[in-house]
Amino acid sequence: MQALLESFQKTLHVQFSRMSCQTLYNAIASVDQRNGSLLAELILHCLSLGLESELERLTGQIMIDTLESPVNIFEDICLPTLKLLARKSDEKNNVVQNPIVQRPFQMVLSAFVVQFVRAEPAAPKNWSQPLVPGYCTCKDCIDMNSFLAHPSQQVSRFRMGEGRRRHLESQAAGYGVKCNTDRSGSPHTLVITKTRDLYKKAYLAWKTRRADAKKTFE
Repeated sequence: MQALLESFQKTLHVQFSRMSCQTLYNAIASVDQRNGSLLAELILHCLSLGLESELERLTGQIMIDTLESPVNIFEDICLPTLKLLARKSDEKNNVVQNPIVQRPFQMVLSAFVVQFVRAEPAAPKNWSQPLVPGYCTCKDCIDMNSFLAHPSQQVSRFRMGEGRRRHLESQAAGYGVKCNTDRSGSPHTLVITKTRDLYKKAYLAWKTRRADAKKTFE
């Protein structure tokens, strides 16, 4: 690693003006998987050499790349880098308080919360449900969508032949409803009941993401 850092140091002194931050960052990311140590050392090197303008370009590129990358880039590189910088900081040289380092990483942390955790799902205010996609325009699907959109109607009955009942059941699958067949009479009746399953699923997924994020920041 020391040889690689010395190579980066030479590049920063001699060739940085001709080398894009993207190229440098890609070089770091290709070998700095899951611990952030190389990136942290590079930032410390830049500060010790007084290469603040180059460091500002680098951290700016890190911010852009992270905001446009999957969440694992944040977890594998950016957060470990911040933790290492914090451990190597002292009262005289508080690296994470340096504005050049602080600003972009604050934006990355905020973006992580917004993009990964996202806002808590709002509890439903009524019984309107997401509509089944409009690729089927048969009368039965139109009637079912009217029921799904209704804010107070929770149950609807569709008395029809088996083929039509199966069609509605297949269309409604995954849209937060429960389907049962009332076999009294002929033809039988499909009973569709709205549930809170979609909200419960979304809320559980949000709680899991929040817990994962909390664990990540520990």
